[in-house]
Amino acid sequence: MAWARKEAGISLAEAASRAKISATKDKTAEQRLEEWEKDKDKPTQNQLAAIAKAYYRPVLTFYLPSRPAPNADVADFRTVGDGGVGAPSPKLRALVSKIKARQQEMLELLRENENEELEPLPFVGRFRSRRDVEEVAKDIERVLNLPLSRREQLDGNDALFRLIRNSAEDTGVFVLAQGDLGSHHTDIAPTEFRGFALADPIVPFILLNDNDARAAQTFTLVHELAHLWIGDTGISNFDPFNGEDGSSRVDERFCNAVSAEFLMPKEAIARVWQIHRSLNLPEAIRSIARHFGVSRAAVGHRLWRLGKIDGDRWWPLYESYKVDWAARKKKLSESKDKKPPPVYYPIKAYQLGRRLIRTVLNALDAGDMSYSRASHILGVAPNGFEKLRSRVG
Repeated sequence: MAWARKEAGISLAEAASRAKISATKDKTAEQRLEEWEKDKDKPTQNQLAAIAKAYYRPVLTFYLPSRPAPNADVADFRTVGDGGVGAPSPKLRALVSKIKARQQEMLELLRENENEELEPLPFVGRFRSRRDVEEVAKDIERVLNLPLSRREQLDGNDALFRLIRNSAEDTGVFVLAQGDLGSHHTDIAPTEFRGFALADPIVPFILLNDNDARAAQTFTLVHELAHLWIGDTGISNFDPFNGEDGSSRVDERFCNAVSAEFLMPKEAIARVWQIHRSLNLPEAIRSIARHFGVSRAAVGHRLWRLGKIDGDRWWPLYESYKVDWAARKKKLSESKDKKPPPVYYPIKAYQLGRRLIRTVLNALDAGDMSYSRASHILGVAPNGFEKLRSRVG
Protein backbone atom coordinates (compact mmCIF):
# COMPACT_ATOMS: atom_id res chain seq x y z
CA MET A 1 0.00 0.00 0.00
CA ALA A 2 2.91 2.36 0.71
CA TRP A 3 4.08 2.17 -2.91
CA ALA A 4 0.71 3.47 -4.13
CA ARG A 5 0.92 6.48 -1.80
CA LYS A 6 4.49 7.24 -2.83
CA GLU A 7 3.61 7.01 -6.54
CA ALA A 8 0.80 9.49 -5.87
CA GLY A 9 3.46 11.80 -4.40
CA ILE A 10 1.73 12.48 -1.09
CA SER A 11 2.82 12.24 2.54
CA LEU A 12 1.27 10.09 5.24
CA ALA A 13 -0.44 13.14 6.71
CA GLU A 14 -1.90 14.25 3.38
CA ALA A 15 -3.00 10.72 2.52
CA ALA A 16 -4.74 10.30 5.87
CA SER A 17 -6.50 13.61 5.36
CA ARG A 18 -7.59 12.80 1.79
CA ALA A 19 -8.90 9.38 2.82
CA LYS A 20 -10.64 10.89 5.86
CA ILE A 21 -8.98 8.42 8.23
CA SER A 22 -9.99 9.20 11.77
CA ALA A 23 -7.76 9.07 14.81
CA THR A 24 -8.42 6.61 17.62
CA LYS A 25 -7.97 7.03 21.34
CA ASP A 26 -4.32 5.94 21.19
CA LYS A 27 -3.28 6.48 17.55
CA THR A 28 -3.23 9.37 15.11
CA ALA A 29 -4.69 8.99 11.64
CA GLU A 30 -1.17 8.91 10.17
CA GLN A 31 -0.10 6.18 12.61
CA ARG A 32 -3.10 4.04 11.64
CA LEU A 33 -2.28 4.42 7.93
CA GLU A 34 1.37 3.58 8.57
CA GLU A 35 0.35 0.39 10.38
CA TRP A 36 -1.84 -0.60 7.42
CA GLU A 37 1.09 -0.01 5.09
CA LYS A 38 3.30 -2.26 7.22
CA ASP A 39 0.59 -4.98 7.47
CA LYS A 40 0.43 -4.58 11.24
CA ASP A 41 -3.30 -3.99 10.92
CA LYS A 42 -5.84 -3.98 8.08
CA PRO A 43 -8.30 -1.30 6.95
CA THR A 44 -11.96 -2.08 6.49
CA GLN A 45 -13.36 -2.34 2.96
CA ASN A 46 -14.77 1.18 3.24
CA GLN A 47 -11.43 2.52 4.47
CA LEU A 48 -9.61 0.77 1.63
CA ALA A 49 -12.05 2.26 -0.88
CA ALA A 50 -11.37 5.72 0.55
CA ILE A 51 -7.60 5.18 0.30
CA ALA A 52 -7.91 4.00 -3.31
CA LYS A 53 -9.92 7.11 -4.17
CA ALA A 54 -7.35 9.36 -2.48
CA TYR A 55 -4.54 7.78 -4.52
CA TYR A 56 -6.54 7.78 -7.78
CA ARG A 57 -6.23 3.99 -7.79
CA PRO A 58 -8.88 1.36 -8.43
CA VAL A 59 -9.68 -0.71 -5.34
CA LEU A 60 -8.86 -3.71 -7.53
CA THR A 61 -5.18 -2.71 -7.33
CA PHE A 62 -5.00 -3.71 -3.66
CA TYR A 63 -6.56 -7.13 -4.27
CA LEU A 64 -4.03 -8.24 -6.86
CA PRO A 65 -1.67 -11.03 -5.77
CA SER A 66 1.28 -8.82 -6.68
CA ARG A 67 1.93 -5.15 -7.24
CA PRO A 68 0.97 -4.14 -10.80
CA ALA A 69 3.83 -3.23 -13.09
CA PRO A 70 4.61 0.48 -13.02
CA ASN A 71 3.45 2.63 -15.90
CA ALA A 72 7.01 3.40 -16.93
CA ASP A 73 6.67 0.72 -19.61
CA VAL A 74 3.73 2.60 -21.18
CA ALA A 75 5.29 4.97 -23.70
CA ASP A 76 3.92 8.50 -23.93
CA PHE A 77 3.11 9.29 -27.57
CA ARG A 78 1.21 12.45 -26.62
CA THR A 79 2.21 15.75 -28.17
CA VAL A 80 1.34 19.43 -28.11
CA GLY A 81 2.40 21.14 -31.30
CA ASP A 82 5.78 19.72 -32.24
CA GLY A 83 6.88 18.73 -28.76
CA GLY A 84 6.07 16.29 -26.01
CA VAL A 85 3.78 17.06 -23.14
CA GLY A 86 4.36 17.12 -19.41
CA ALA A 87 3.81 14.17 -17.12
CA PRO A 88 0.34 12.60 -17.28
CA SER A 89 -2.15 14.00 -14.78
CA PRO A 90 -2.91 11.95 -11.64
CA LYS A 91 -6.28 11.03 -13.17
CA LEU A 92 -4.67 9.70 -16.34
CA ARG A 93 -2.02 7.81 -14.37
CA ALA A 94 -4.79 6.30 -12.28
CA LEU A 95 -6.76 5.28 -15.34
CA VAL A 96 -3.71 3.64 -16.93
CA SER A 97 -3.08 1.78 -13.67
CA LYS A 98 -6.69 0.67 -13.54
CA ILE A 99 -6.59 -0.76 -17.05
CA LYS A 100 -3.20 -2.41 -16.47
CA ALA A 101 -4.63 -4.03 -13.34
CA ARG A 102 -7.53 -5.40 -15.35
CA GLN A 103 -5.13 -6.67 -18.00
CA GLN A 104 -3.05 -8.41 -15.36
CA GLU A 105 -6.18 -10.02 -13.93
CA MET A 106 -7.15 -11.34 -17.37
CA LEU A 107 -3.66 -12.74 -17.95
CA GLU A 108 -3.61 -14.47 -14.57
CA LEU A 109 -7.12 -15.80 -15.12
CA LEU A 110 -6.15 -17.33 -18.45
CA ARG A 111 -2.98 -18.81 -16.98
CA GLU A 112 -4.92 -20.35 -14.10
CA ASN A 113 -7.57 -21.95 -16.30
CA GLU A 114 -5.71 -23.04 -19.44
CA ASN A 115 -4.38 -26.60 -19.39
CA GLU A 116 -1.87 -25.87 -22.14
CA GLU A 117 0.66 -23.11 -22.59
CA LEU A 118 -0.95 -19.93 -23.82
CA GLU A 119 -0.28 -19.16 -27.47
CA PRO A 120 0.60 -15.56 -28.37
CA LEU A 121 -1.65 -13.80 -30.86
CA PRO A 122 0.31 -13.74 -34.14
CA PHE A 123 -0.73 -10.25 -35.20
CA VAL A 124 0.67 -8.46 -32.12
CA GLY A 125 4.01 -7.05 -33.25
CA ARG A 126 3.77 -8.69 -36.69
CA PHE A 127 4.97 -5.48 -38.36
CA ARG A 128 7.47 -4.45 -35.71
CA SER A 129 10.38 -4.42 -38.16
CA ARG A 130 8.68 -3.39 -41.38
CA ARG A 131 6.30 -0.50 -41.90
CA ASP A 132 4.02 -0.23 -44.89
CA VAL A 133 0.74 1.63 -44.42
CA GLU A 134 -1.29 -0.27 -47.00
CA GLU A 135 0.12 -3.64 -45.95
CA VAL A 136 -0.75 -3.10 -42.29
CA ALA A 137 -4.22 -1.75 -43.13
CA LYS A 138 -4.88 -4.78 -45.35
CA ASP A 139 -3.66 -7.17 -42.66
CA ILE A 140 -5.95 -5.61 -40.04
CA GLU A 141 -8.80 -5.94 -42.53
CA ARG A 142 -7.93 -9.62 -43.12
CA VAL A 143 -7.48 -10.58 -39.46
CA LEU A 144 -10.73 -8.84 -38.44
CA ASN A 145 -12.52 -10.23 -41.53
CA LEU A 146 -13.75 -6.75 -42.38
CA PRO A 147 -13.50 -6.14 -46.11
CA LEU A 148 -14.73 -2.75 -47.21
CA SER A 149 -17.89 -4.33 -48.61
CA ARG A 150 -18.95 -5.21 -45.03
CA ARG A 151 -18.33 -1.68 -43.81
CA GLU A 152 -19.67 0.57 -46.55
CA GLN A 153 -23.17 1.98 -46.19
CA LEU A 154 -23.68 0.85 -42.60
CA ASP A 155 -26.35 2.73 -40.69
CA GLY A 156 -24.24 5.48 -39.11
CA ASN A 157 -21.03 5.85 -37.11
CA ASP A 158 -22.27 3.72 -34.23
CA ALA A 159 -22.82 0.70 -36.45
CA LEU A 160 -19.31 0.89 -37.88
CA PHE A 161 -17.78 1.34 -34.44
CA ARG A 162 -19.64 -1.70 -33.08
CA LEU A 163 -18.64 -3.83 -36.06
CA ILE A 164 -14.93 -3.02 -35.77
CA ARG A 165 -14.92 -3.32 -31.98
CA ASN A 166 -16.75 -6.65 -31.96
CA SER A 167 -14.48 -8.02 -34.68
CA ALA A 168 -11.36 -6.91 -32.80
CA GLU A 169 -12.62 -8.55 -29.61
CA ASP A 170 -13.42 -11.75 -31.50
CA THR A 171 -9.75 -11.94 -32.53
CA GLY A 172 -8.58 -11.67 -28.91
CA VAL A 173 -8.23 -7.92 -28.29
CA PHE A 174 -9.88 -6.45 -25.19
CA VAL A 175 -11.40 -3.09 -26.19
CA LEU A 176 -12.54 -0.87 -23.32
CA ALA A 177 -13.95 2.65 -23.47
CA GLN A 178 -13.66 4.97 -20.51
CA GLY A 179 -12.57 8.55 -19.98
CA ASP A 180 -13.05 8.98 -16.23
CA LEU A 181 -12.48 7.27 -12.90
CA GLY A 182 -16.11 6.41 -12.25
CA SER A 183 -17.95 9.73 -12.53
CA HIS A 184 -18.03 12.67 -14.91
CA HIS A 185 -16.44 14.77 -12.18
CA THR A 186 -13.18 12.94 -13.01
CA ASP A 187 -13.53 13.31 -16.80
CA ILE A 188 -10.27 13.30 -18.78
CA ALA A 189 -10.40 15.41 -21.93
CA PRO A 190 -9.55 13.87 -25.31
CA THR A 191 -6.83 16.53 -25.62
CA GLU A 192 -5.01 14.71 -22.79
CA PHE A 193 -5.60 11.22 -24.16
CA ARG A 194 -7.68 9.72 -26.94
CA GLY A 195 -6.63 6.15 -26.44
CA PHE A 196 -3.86 3.79 -25.50
CA ALA A 197 -2.71 0.32 -26.44
CA LEU A 198 -1.12 -2.32 -24.20
CA ALA A 199 0.55 -4.65 -26.70
CA ASP A 200 0.72 -7.85 -24.67
CA PRO A 201 0.83 -10.84 -27.06
CA ILE A 202 -1.60 -12.87 -24.91
CA VAL A 203 -4.05 -10.23 -23.67
CA PRO A 204 -3.69 -7.08 -25.78
CA PHE A 205 -5.76 -4.20 -24.42
CA ILE A 206 -7.03 -1.02 -26.04
CA LEU A 207 -8.67 1.79 -24.08
CA LEU A 208 -10.64 4.53 -25.85
CA ASN A 209 -11.65 7.83 -24.28
CA ASP A 210 -15.45 7.74 -24.35
CA ASN A 211 -15.55 11.52 -23.86
CA ASP A 212 -14.57 11.75 -27.53
CA ALA A 213 -17.10 11.77 -30.38
CA ARG A 214 -18.12 8.29 -31.55
CA ALA A 215 -16.75 8.83 -35.07
CA ALA A 216 -13.46 9.95 -33.49
CA GLN A 217 -13.45 6.82 -31.31
CA THR A 218 -13.71 4.72 -34.48
CA PHE A 219 -10.61 6.41 -35.92
CA THR A 220 -8.81 5.98 -32.59
CA LEU A 221 -9.74 2.30 -32.37
CA VAL A 222 -8.12 1.53 -35.71
CA HIS A 223 -5.16 3.79 -34.79
CA GLU A 224 -4.63 1.75 -31.61
CA LEU A 225 -5.02 -1.53 -33.51
CA ALA A 226 -2.16 -0.33 -35.70
CA HIS A 227 -0.10 0.18 -32.54
CA LEU A 228 -0.75 -3.47 -31.62
CA TRP A 229 0.24 -4.59 -35.11
CA ILE A 230 3.61 -2.84 -34.77
CA GLY A 231 4.00 -3.97 -31.15
CA ASP A 232 3.72 -0.54 -29.51
CA THR A 233 2.48 0.07 -25.98
CA GLY A 234 1.67 3.72 -25.31
CA ILE A 235 -0.75 6.59 -24.73
CA SER A 236 -1.99 8.79 -27.59
CA ASN A 237 -3.68 12.17 -27.70
CA PHE A 238 -3.15 12.70 -31.43
CA ASP A 239 -5.18 15.10 -33.48
CA PRO A 240 -4.95 13.34 -36.87
CA PHE A 241 -6.19 16.41 -38.72
CA ASN A 242 -4.11 19.17 -37.12
CA GLY A 243 -1.22 20.00 -39.40
CA GLU A 244 0.26 18.17 -42.34
CA ASP A 245 0.94 14.89 -40.59
CA GLY A 246 -1.20 15.15 -37.45
CA SER A 247 1.72 14.41 -35.12
CA SER A 248 5.43 15.04 -34.75
CA ARG A 249 6.01 11.41 -33.72
CA VAL A 250 6.82 8.87 -36.44
CA ASP A 251 4.74 6.01 -34.97
CA GLU A 252 1.75 8.28 -34.45
CA ARG A 253 1.90 9.49 -38.05
CA PHE A 254 2.16 5.90 -39.23
CA CYS A 255 -0.82 4.73 -37.16
CA ASN A 256 -2.86 7.74 -38.32
CA ALA A 257 -2.12 6.80 -41.91
CA VAL A 258 -3.08 3.15 -41.31
CA SER A 259 -6.38 4.20 -39.74
CA ALA A 260 -7.18 6.50 -42.67
CA GLU A 261 -6.29 3.81 -45.22
CA PHE A 262 -8.32 1.14 -43.41
CA LEU A 263 -11.42 3.32 -43.02
CA MET A 264 -11.19 5.10 -46.38
CA PRO A 265 -8.95 3.17 -48.81
CA LYS A 266 -7.52 5.62 -51.30
CA GLU A 267 -8.99 3.88 -54.35
CA ALA A 268 -12.44 3.68 -52.76
CA ILE A 269 -12.54 7.28 -51.59
CA ALA A 270 -11.32 8.48 -54.99
CA ARG A 271 -14.19 6.58 -56.60
CA VAL A 272 -16.78 8.00 -54.19
CA TRP A 273 -15.31 11.50 -54.55
CA GLN A 274 -15.86 11.35 -58.30
CA ILE A 275 -19.57 10.76 -57.66
CA HIS A 276 -19.91 13.64 -55.16
CA ARG A 277 -17.44 16.25 -56.37
CA SER A 278 -20.13 18.25 -58.22
CA LEU A 279 -21.79 19.07 -54.87
CA ASN A 280 -20.65 22.00 -52.77
CA LEU A 281 -17.72 20.88 -50.62
CA PRO A 282 -19.43 20.73 -47.17
CA GLU A 283 -22.31 18.69 -48.60
CA ALA A 284 -19.97 16.39 -50.53
CA ILE A 285 -17.90 15.72 -47.42
CA ARG A 286 -21.01 15.12 -45.33
CA SER A 287 -22.32 12.56 -47.84
CA ILE A 288 -18.97 10.77 -48.14
CA ALA A 289 -18.68 10.66 -44.32
CA ARG A 290 -22.06 8.90 -44.16
CA HIS A 291 -20.90 6.45 -46.84
CA PHE A 292 -17.80 5.39 -44.91
CA GLY A 293 -19.25 5.85 -41.42
CA VAL A 294 -16.54 8.29 -40.35
CA SER A 295 -16.36 11.94 -39.33
CA ARG A 296 -16.48 14.86 -41.73
CA ALA A 297 -13.02 15.90 -40.55
CA ALA A 298 -11.62 12.45 -41.42
CA VAL A 299 -13.03 12.67 -44.94
CA GLY A 300 -11.89 16.23 -45.57
CA HIS A 301 -8.38 15.55 -44.33
CA ARG A 302 -8.15 12.38 -46.42
CA LEU A 303 -9.26 14.21 -49.56
CA TRP A 304 -6.72 16.95 -48.89
CA ARG A 305 -3.89 14.47 -48.27
CA LEU A 306 -4.76 12.68 -51.54
CA GLY A 307 -4.71 15.97 -53.43
CA LYS A 308 -8.41 15.96 -54.24
CA ILE A 309 -9.00 19.35 -52.60
CA ASP A 310 -6.56 22.14 -51.83
CA GLY A 311 -5.65 23.54 -48.43
CA ASP A 312 -7.41 26.84 -49.03
CA ARG A 313 -10.70 24.96 -49.18
CA TRP A 314 -9.97 22.36 -46.50
CA TRP A 315 -8.47 24.22 -43.54
CA PRO A 316 -11.20 26.86 -43.09
CA LEU A 317 -13.74 24.06 -43.25
CA TYR A 318 -11.82 22.10 -40.63
CA GLU A 319 -11.79 25.12 -38.32
CA SER A 320 -15.59 25.31 -38.64
CA TYR A 321 -15.84 21.64 -37.67
CA LYS A 322 -13.77 22.29 -34.54
CA VAL A 323 -15.99 25.21 -33.55
CA ASP A 324 -19.09 23.09 -34.12
CA TRP A 325 -17.72 20.19 -32.05
CA ALA A 326 -16.64 22.51 -29.20
CA ALA A 327 -20.14 23.98 -29.05
CA ARG A 328 -21.72 20.52 -28.96
CA LYS A 329 -19.28 19.38 -26.25
CA LYS A 330 -20.09 22.42 -24.14
CA LYS A 331 -23.81 21.83 -24.50
CA LEU A 332 -23.39 18.16 -23.59
CA SER A 333 -21.24 19.01 -20.56
CA GLU A 334 -23.77 21.55 -19.29
CA SER A 335 -26.57 19.03 -19.64
CA LYS A 336 -24.83 16.33 -17.60
CA ASP A 337 -25.72 17.97 -14.30
CA LYS A 338 -29.28 18.73 -15.39
CA LYS A 339 -30.33 15.36 -16.76
CA PRO A 340 -30.86 12.18 -14.76
CA PRO A 341 -27.84 9.85 -14.87
CA PRO A 342 -27.70 7.51 -17.88
CA VAL A 343 -28.88 3.92 -17.53
CA TYR A 344 -26.06 2.31 -15.59
CA TYR A 345 -25.66 -1.19 -17.05
CA PRO A 346 -25.67 -0.26 -20.75
CA ILE A 347 -22.98 2.35 -20.01
CA LYS A 348 -20.98 -0.12 -17.93
CA ALA A 349 -21.20 -2.79 -20.63
CA TYR A 350 -20.05 -0.29 -23.24
CA GLN A 351 -17.08 0.70 -21.09
CA LEU A 352 -15.96 -2.84 -20.24
CA GLY A 353 -16.52 -4.44 -23.64
CA ARG A 354 -18.03 -7.82 -24.30
CA ARG A 355 -14.75 -9.77 -24.30
CA LEU A 356 -13.84 -8.78 -20.75
CA ILE A 357 -17.39 -9.33 -19.47
CA ARG A 358 -17.69 -12.72 -21.13
CA THR A 359 -14.24 -13.84 -19.94
CA VAL A 360 -15.06 -13.01 -16.32
CA LEU A 361 -18.61 -14.40 -16.31
CA ASN A 362 -17.58 -17.59 -18.10
CA ALA A 363 -14.90 -18.16 -15.44
CA LEU A 364 -17.52 -17.49 -12.77
CA ASP A 365 -19.92 -20.01 -14.36
CA ALA A 366 -17.18 -22.63 -14.52
CA GLY A 367 -16.34 -22.17 -10.85
CA ASP A 368 -12.91 -20.79 -11.68
CA MET A 369 -13.54 -17.37 -10.13
CA SER A 370 -15.17 -16.20 -6.92
CA TYR A 371 -18.06 -13.76 -6.89
CA SER A 372 -15.99 -11.21 -4.97
CA ARG A 373 -13.13 -11.37 -7.46
CA ALA A 374 -15.53 -11.02 -10.40
CA SER A 375 -17.18 -8.08 -8.66
CA HIS A 376 -13.85 -6.30 -8.21
CA ILE A 377 -12.89 -6.77 -11.88
CA LEU A 378 -16.25 -5.75 -13.32
CA GLY A 379 -16.91 -2.99 -10.81
CA VAL A 380 -20.48 -4.09 -10.13
CA ALA A 381 -22.16 -6.02 -7.32
CA PRO A 382 -22.92 -9.71 -7.97
CA ASN A 383 -26.63 -8.96 -8.38
CA GLY A 384 -25.73 -6.97 -11.48
CA PHE A 385 -23.86 -9.74 -13.29
CA GLU A 386 -26.87 -10.96 -15.24
CA LYS A 387 -27.71 -7.42 -16.31
CA LEU A 388 -24.23 -7.12 -17.78
CA ARG A 389 -24.53 -10.56 -19.38
CA SER A 390 -27.77 -9.54 -21.10
CA ARG A 391 -25.97 -6.58 -22.69
CA VAL A 392 -23.26 -8.67 -24.36
CA GLY A 393 -25.21 -11.81 -25.25
